[in-house]
Amino acid sequence: MRKQRASKIEALWWFLAAVLLLWWISVEAEAVTTQPGECSLTAMAALQVAKMERPRIEDRTDLLFVQFTRFIWHRARGDENKFLRWYRIACEHRRVPRYYRVVNGEMVRGNGA
Repeated sequence: MRKQRASKIEALWWFLAAVLLLWWISVEAEAVTTQPGECSLTAMAALQVAKMERPRIEDRTDLLFVQFTRFIWHRARGDENKFLRWYRIACEHRRVPRYYRVVNGEMVRGNGA
């Protein structure tokens, strides 16, 4: 009798472990298939702007964006992964401009992005 109860409890633990494993796998798979966030998209645009020779600058915000992207690019020493990670982190902490894109080789901000 005691042995049956122990085997049922052990089976219950294995079942719970399997359910937790499946839940963890589904959470990880969901994280990979979602759309990139605004900071990730802006970081990719910032990388393109950092590589531009003469981006068109219209106001002070554009100037600061270009200067900061070039500063991070030089600090990263040409490592794109470092640059993207650093810019995304700064964007998440709201230390750099958002909502920039590069469309047809031009820097676009706001609704046009």
